[in-house]
Amino acid sequence: MQNTNQMWLDGLYMAGPLAVMFAREFGFDEYYDMVGKQKVQINALAEFQDEKTGLWYQVLDKGQRYNN
Repeated sequence: MQNTNQMWLDGLYMAGPLAVMFAREFGFDEYYDMVGKQKVQINALAEFQDEKTGLWYQVLDKGQRYNN
């Protein structure tokens, strides 16, 4: 079951570089856009970052934060 209320920072930092390498190697230019859009979305979410430390949370899930 897909949880559309979650956003994982891991997805950008682990899958993003692989998607870009795949796009470059096999000519799937839409993957560049996909990774770029994910980065823009995460940057727009102030909830992803702790206000005191500036550290990023691993997951956002309906307002809950996980940083383990």
